[in-house]
Amino acid sequence: MLFGKTSSDVLAMRAESIFGVCFKEGRPQVEEVVIPAGTLVSIRFLSTLSSKSNKTGETFNFQISENVFLDNKLIIPANYEGVGEIIKAKKATLLSRPGKLEIEFKSISALDGTSLSLILGEKAEEENKRLYVAVGAGILGLIILSSPVGLVFGALVPGKNVKIKEGTEMFLQVKEDTTVIALVQ
Repeated sequence: MLFGKTSSDVLAMRAESIFGVCFKEGRPQVEEVVIPAGTLVSIRFLSTLSSKSNKTGETFNFQISENVFLDNKLIIPANYEGVGEIIKAKKATLLSRPGKLEIEFKSISALDGTSLSLILGEKAEEENKRLYVAVGAGILGLIILSSPVGLVFGALVPGKNVKIKEGTEMFLQVKEDTTVIALVQ
């Protein structure tokens, strides 16, 4: 159903009608833009990570949880997936050492396929603090530190393992200025 009525047109003709509604000039409008370093990107973990069960060298998946726009131009669509790696996993020891997970987020693609490096910088740290205070969940109770390689998650309580639940969201930021082709809204 398009425009409030069903159609018996062939699929290609219906798709063309939809395309015409979405793109007034018959084609998408694109523009080259520079994504500034520090641009915030919201991500979601797609699996649970734990210092108790995960091992060094294992990979995990994450996805962009919200569309990322720059001046009304789409630069990274929601649900794009990325891969991260567990650089170091240490189990907690009974009553003495807290668990620790060191992870690295590999690059993710912008809308045009350009590779973007994501880090936990100052802006992302501030946004994460606001997020965790507001929701009171996720990775509250963990200390998160940025390292030259990636992020270090440490339990605050000796003898407790680090656990980042599937679906947990956090902010990262673009590492460096990057030129991409964006979709103009």
